[in-house]
Amino acid sequence: MKPAMLKAVTVNSLANLVDECKVRAHMLYAHPMTDTGGETNGANTTKYELGTVQRNDKYELQSTQEMASEFVLASQKDREAGILPVGSGITVDGALLEELNTAINTPGTDLRKLTSIAESYAFVYLDISDFSKFKPGQQALVVNSVRWLASSVYSFCRPPHRFNPNMADTHRLCIGDGYIFVCTNPLDATWFGACLAKFIVAVVAKNLVPVEFHFRMGIHWGPVYHFWDEGRNNWNYIGNGINGGNRVLSVIGKDIDDVVFVSSAVRDWLIANDNFNAAYRSLLGNMTNRGRRKDKHDRNWRVFEIDYMASCPELTRLPIGRIEYSPSTMESAAAPLNEQVGIILIHL
Repeated sequence: MKPAMLKAVTVNSLANLVDECKVRAHMLYAHPMTDTGGETNGANTTKYELGTVQRNDKYELQSTQEMASEFVLASQKDREAGILPVGSGITVDGALLEELNTAINTPGTDLRKLTSIAESYAFVYLDISDFSKFKPGQQALVVNSVRWLASSVYSFCRPPHRFNPNMADTHRLCIGDGYIFVCTNPLDATWFGACLAKFIVAVVAKNLVPVEFHFRMGIHWGPVYHFWDEGRNNWNYIGNGINGGNRVLSVIGKDIDDVVFVSSAVRDWLIANDNFNAAYRSLLGNMTNRGRRKDKHDRNWRVFEIDYMASCPELTRLPIGRIEYSPSTMESAAAPLNEQVGIILIHL
């Protein structure tokens, strides 16, 4: 609903403001204070403040509305986003406003996610090939398999393992015939995607999943906005980053399975941020240029294929259950690998 149609309200705390914005579906307007170089290594270093209009001793926060036509006084970023500030009907006092401006400059806060600040994330799209051809019960088994495999790989990518000790939390979205995994930067996304692909083909080949399935994976990096998704009771995303991941997936084509493609934005970020870490070297050294391919909107995408079997040489086994799987005999060992640790591993 348009902000002008909502009842005016004064909020007295940050938590109350977050709740009010979720209920009203507001995107609070924020504008840059000083720019110290934009995004560096995925971290937005620009300082922001909330747009306000002073009302006596209070401040009315600004929300956003559609920019119906080109507005010459708007900033370049606002014109690109197609938005303009408008009164929200929500007022705060000066002390709370100062607290709010601190909160929106702290990455990851709920209030920052409720503003017009776009942030870049890396999106891993995993599409299950020919999903509609599975029977309904089989579809449920396949989706559960992907969820379990992704959780196993994700746990192995984080400490105390030495794969990617700086990997941040991965947000996942089930999209029916696959998943979207959201990572903070292209290194996390590409490493995670390559490891997951290697794990999937191994367990399918070893007949360790209830239903055989195959996949295609597309990875992209770009800016998005957050919005509160009541149906999921969690944050969701919209913008170039998440849309681009789908576009990369679409240009792969449906005549090939078990492949991982990344966009030029991902490849360029990996090259620009390469600090001679083994993960960078491994991914970039096993990347093949697959040329320019058009999406359904006739836009060209430069894409690169990851040789995931070669790019994750340290990934030799992963925990899968309560017994040790023996690939040489295609049978399960009778005793746990380690009764104290209690983990069972699959050899890849």
